[in-house]
Amino acid sequence: MTLDIKHLFITVFVLVTFQSEAQIIDISPFRINSNQYRIDSIINTVSIKDESFSIIILRDKYTEQMQPFNKNGTGLKEYLPEQASITLLIANKADGKIRYKKRFETEVNDYPFQNWQFTKGQGKKLDQKGNLFFSLDKSYGGSGSFSTTYLIDISDIGIQATTVFTAVGELTDYMISKNDQELISISGIWDTQEKEAHFSHHRYQIHTYKFINGKVEKYNLGTTSLKYPPIDEDNSCETILKKIISKEKIFAKKLPAN
Repeated sequence: MTLDIKHLFITVFVLVTFQSEAQIIDISPFRINSNQYRIDSIINTVSIKDESFSIIILRDKYTEQMQPFNKNGTGLKEYLPEQASITLLIANKADGKIRYKKRFETEVNDYPFQNWQFTKGQGKKLDQKGNLFFSLDKSYGGSGSFSTTYLIDISDIGIQATTVFTAVGELTDYMISKNDQELISISGIWDTQEKEAHFSHHRYQIHTYKFINGKVEKYNLGTTSLKYPPIDEDNSCETILKKIISKEKIFAKKLPAN
């Protein structure tokens, strides 16, 4: 994503200054310690419950041992920028006031590659109405991955990030219903007794997660009786679900129409 700091806040003049001693980045009206963080991305306009916000993603600059996360991976050990821990800031778009801050911790001396994504219902842009989801994927290469998806919502106590579901490995994927009211996940079952390989066809367990008054309710829709292709670039959750619905009509009745 392009870092467009000048347009982070429409009604606030944004001044970026570097102070040689304190190393403070001044992004009015809040300041970031550039000794600790670097700005990964800024999303200028995001809608949450009909309110407009700006989102800032920060990354740590150093490990616990003060080894740098840098593009060349140089140092006593090689740590790339994508391995740095992430901090999420959500600010009012109008005045820049920070409304939410969350640091996504990792284990000490554990530096997986971390990729993040914000999404809404199919076809919706982030500045349009609808539920907002944040996914953070931690990958160790190959099939070693761990992904958590959060619902970003506003309640009487402020902005919250509620865990919707967690996926382990590459046999789990999800999609959001068009009306934003449900998240549907599929999880492949690796049946070693039937000598399935990683890229074999698998049976899938299907869950839906409904969002009611800021809470997440999980429903188990069952397991497919037939096997379907593994999740990959050509077979997303949506693609596999269409195949399941066409062959196993029971799921057509259980899954949301939109």
